[in-house]
Amino acid sequence: KFVLFSQPFVEANHDFFFAQTSDHTCIQENAEEWEGHMAMRCLRAIRATVGVASLDATWICTWGEHGAFGLQTTTNRGFYEPAHKQAAVVDSLGAGDTFLATCLHELLGGSDVRRTLH
Repeated sequence: KFVLFSQPFVEANHDFFFAQTSDHTCIQENAEEWEGHMAMRCLRAIRATVGVASLDATWICTWGEHGAFGLQTTTNRGFYEPAHKQAAVVDSLGAGDTFLATCLHELLGGSDVRRTLH
């Protein structure tokens, strides 16, 4: 199972999900900086709100030029892959569709979240 969340969705709805879970995310001192990013916190808040901890699914949230975040719902383990900067971009049309197709290809081929995002 695979769900893709977009940056506009998270930006428009994060307050609702944070309120549902009383999100007061306390980031561990040794945690990666991305763990506190709105996208990662929102994925975890959605998981808590809809109660899908037992559902084995991969959730991915794209964040444009910054990269993408992933969550494995059964373990609540988060992942982050920064965007790979290109020297020259001719046209970004279809970039999101290509990313989604690549994610589906990897997941259907049995890849885990880390490999899928990379």
